[in-house]
This record gives sequence, C-alpha cells and structure tokens, in this order.
Amino acid sequence: MQRPQDVTAQPLATRQVAAAAKALADSQERSRFILESLPVMVWTNTPTGQPDYFNPRWLSFTGKTQQELIVSNWAEQAHPDDLSGLLDVWGKALASGQAMQYEYRLRRHDGLYRWVLMQAVPCRDDAGQITMWVGSASDIHDQRQLVAELLQANEQQALLAEQAYQTYQNYENQRITYQKLFAEVPALIAILRGPDHQYEFVNPAYQRLLPHRELLGRTVAAALPEIVAQGLLAVLDGVLYYGGGFS
Repeated sequence: MQRPQDVTAQPLATRQVAAAAKALADSQERSRFILESLPVMVWTNTPTGQPDYFNPRWLSFTGKTQQELIVSNWAEQAHPDDLSGLLDVWGKALASGQAMQYEYRLRRHDGLYRWVLMQAVPCRDDAGQITMWVGSASDIHDQRQLVAELLQANEQQALLAEQAYQTYQNYENQRITYQKLFAEVPALIAILRGPDHQYEFVNPAYQRLLPHRELLGRTVAAALPEIVAQGLLAVLDGVLYYGGGFS
C-alpha cells in the first residue's frame, strides 16, 4: 500500500526556504549599505588576511578600483618609512587573532601622503574561529598637524621664556655687581626710577647724609619734601625726559 504524502508541507517548506533566503539577502544588503555609507575608509579581509572588499570612501581616497586593491598588495599604498612597522603590527594581529591599530601615512590619489589611524578587529563564529577581519582607516592628518603645531608653539614659548629668564638673570647680576661697586664708592650715589623719581638704590655714603630718612621705595618728594620748593624736581624731570646731567 502506497504511503500518502503531506502535500501541504512542501509549499510551507518552500516558503520557509525562500523567506530565509530573502532575510539573508536583506541582511547582506543592509550590511553593505552601512559599510558604503560610513564616513571612514572600511575594508574586510579573509581569516588569513587576504583583502576581499574596500568601501567607496577607500576607493575614492586612493584612486584605485576594487579589483586593483584586491589583487595587489594593499600595503604598497603606505609611506615607505611606515611600511615595515605597518606590516609588523598587522602580522602580529593575524598571528595572535587580536585587534590592532596603527598610525601611518597612506598615499592619496594625488600622490600626497596623509596620516590615517588604521584599526582592525577579527569576527568570530560561535566556535571562536575567525571568519573575517573588518578594518577601518580614519584620516587624522589635520589633527596630527595641529598637535605638531601646538607642540612647536609650546617649544618656542619655552625657549622664549628661557631667554627672558636668562636676560633677567643677567640684568640682576649686573645690578647686584653695580650696587656692590657703588656701595664701596665714597661719593654720594642714588638711583631713581620712573617719573615720580622713586629711590631704588642709595649707597651708604648717601644714606649717611640723611641718617634719619627712609629713602628706598619712596619718591624724592615724599622723602625730601623740603627741597621740592627749591626746584629739584624740575631739574630731575629735565634729566629724565631730555637727558644730560646736573650738578
């Protein structure tokens, strides 16, 4: 006797297979849309490190086609001075299965090199096996230049500060030397500063002439009010503004 078949199960299974296939296609299309819309350069590699996809932003930056990048050595776009370091970091990531990142200069379509930050992470299945690598490269050239300019400005500022300090130290050393010299001179010596004629220095001989007067830090008018009426301030103003001397 022939076994009856469930004719309703076949269309149901067919619909389930079709629905699963459509869901997979939709997921793949959504993933591709995301990869191609990201504002960074994105690439994918096989588990062994062979590139198999570069998004449009990467193609636009390098001026290369998808096929050119896949069949050629993608690392050739790196600056010669950065190539060995890049390959070393990438090789260690492949060997260890660990994520990596590295800053290097990538050649743009116009031949200029720009600094990029490359990052790559492995994708694993439920068993922990790497199924693919996903990487990105962000253009950080302007940020690096800004940092370099700030560092240079700081270095220049530090140099100027050091020069200013040395100039001040030289001035102080000279001032102390002259004051020591003036202190030994038997003549009356005073140093006045500013339009108010403020006493900055008086040697011992000058101070002995006015033993009970506090002079340092005070103006001539405040320290010696009795001579203001004698016209001394006008004489000092003449020395300050027009040069020359008086006796």
